[in-house]
Amino acid sequence: MYDIPLSPVEQMEQKISSSLRKWLGLHRSLTANALYAKSFKLCLPLKSLVEEYKACKVRTQAMVQYSRDETMRNMCPTLDTGKKWAVGDVVEILQERLAMKDMIGATTQGRAGLGLCAFERFADAKGCRKWAMVVGELRAAEEERRLARAAQQSQQGRWMAWEATEPRKITWSDLWTWSPRHVSFVIRSTYDLLPTPANLCRWRMRNSSSCPLCHGGICNLKHVLAGCTASLGMYKWRHDQVLEVLNKWLCRALQINTEDSENGGLDDSDKEPPQQGITYRGKTRGRIPQPGNDENVARAKIFVAAKEGNIEHGLDKWPCPGRPLDAAQDLAYTMAAEGRSASFLNPAGEWQIATDLQHLVFPTEILVTAQRPDIVVWSRLLKSIILIELTVPWEENIEASHKRKLDRYKDLAAQCRNKGWRCELFAVEVGVRGFISSSVLSLLKRFGIQNKHRRKALRELSLAAEAGSAWIWKMFSLINKSQSHC
Repeated sequence: MYDIPLSPVEQMEQKISSSLRKWLGLHRSLTANALYAKSFKLCLPLKSLVEEYKACKVRTQAMVQYSRDETMRNMCPTLDTGKKWAVGDVVEILQERLAMKDMIGATTQGRAGLGLCAFERFADAKGCRKWAMVVGELRAAEEERRLARAAQQSQQGRWMAWEATEPRKITWSDLWTWSPRHVSFVIRSTYDLLPTPANLCRWRMRNSSSCPLCHGGICNLKHVLAGCTASLGMYKWRHDQVLEVLNKWLCRALQINTEDSENGGLDDSDKEPPQQGITYRGKTRGRIPQPGNDENVARAKIFVAAKEGNIEHGLDKWPCPGRPLDAAQDLAYTMAAEGRSASFLNPAGEWQIATDLQHLVFPTEILVTAQRPDIVVWSRLLKSIILIELTVPWEENIEASHKRKLDRYKDLAAQCRNKGWRCELFAVEVGVRGFISSSVLSLLKRFGIQNKHRRKALRELSLAAEAGSAWIWKMFSLINKSQSHC
């Protein structure tokens, strides 16, 4: 097995990829990188045979090269991988990449602060960690190669412009539970491989690329799922399906009893057990002792007036390492006095919710206006209101839709503030192909929907958008097929 060169392995992977496309109901033009990539917007639970072959060779070479036994290091054999790929040269290149990363140091991306990301130096690693880092660098190099290939594809690489969307992962459970048509639609719609009139014309299977419904211009996937003037009613229906799911989860978070809220709230039995200590980077650590009399530092408590009395919520703000004890204590009590303005909502605030599923009327006690956001959440007791506007746009237009909705309702939010109400405005987007924008995560976090509840909510929102788009595509295909036979 270890004497097999790279070329036969690549031929085996080509046959495997062809069989996987047939099994998943995909077009043969789908790139193999979409099947095995782990950094694309849509990731499948499949592994590349070529990558595993290279990782095995590099791991064996690095284990012998970094062995603690001096005799093994001096007798390091050269593995036979053929003339196309030399494992010894690859290991040297990977070591140079790791040495360059040591010189650069820790880097941060996005909104992460300086020093937040952990960094392990290759020069300081010992034993198995050293060759494990070499194998990890090989996998990272393979992902860079796939990304470079995707950037060169004008059609199947358009997902790289979806900067505001969160990546999705299809698990083995999804592949076995979803219908074959569902799996095929999700993958083909993501990489724009559905048989639209524009694609059929490109594949020389049709002479015209015009839309059979509105008789407009080029009828591509964007036009079918989000741009056809003859399908506005179906777009509205899909929007309401996603809005209904979002309304259900907000009602559960606020413990508002509705028919679809599943017992009216997030049950304590479903919540994860509370963790003691400081949570840092997903791990729980014990409280770090601080200099001074820290046993006398009282924990900050929040009391929110309810209908039957005060309810105590355990918001613990212990001093952070490196911060003076008195300053941290003042900060904790200041946050307790101002309330959870940047955290999650308190169900005891007697919150009410109105949804534009059946012609929403804006609460007249706040303001008289003709504007109708999709969801309005308000509390007379706290004199606070939250405006939520949902959009189901084409993934490449998510950022433009977000800005347009904020500009549309910013005057309404200003009028509510002038009336003495504390107003918050959220514009959230769920793509037509089920990709969630980062604004949805901010909204769910604001309502206290976290951990497994947030993952379940995102999954249901994504599936609702997918089901709506699949139905729209099915209706379009039936009409297109009937007109083509005529």
